[in-house]
Amino acid sequence: MNAAWEYAVLRVYSHFPDPNTGEELWALQTRGEIEHGKVSTDELELFNELGRAGWRVRFRGAGSGVPDSKLLDRHVRESSAGRVIGTEEWLLERKLDEPRA
Repeated sequence: MNAAWEYAVLRVYSHFPDPNTGEELWALQTRGEIEHGKVSTDELELFNELGRAGWRVRFRGAGSGVPDSKLLDRHVRESSAGRVIGTEEWLLERKLDEPRA
């Protein structure tokens, strides 16, 4: 049996901090929903928190032409209307509990 994987795009808006607090913002976009939050201390803590939820980084950034870059580009196109200047993007993946038949 093959494992089923879920993919998401994580965006950290490092150049667009929260106007009220100055904290950096992040958004995690899966096919079904968008989660938003603030980078409370640093990106490492954010990744640790996402790791505890089962997410792992598959690829950072886009445009290098490698297969994961193309997968990230496609997922970004499918999950949003376009790119926001000043963001960093990561393609995340996590294994789903239910294996595919």
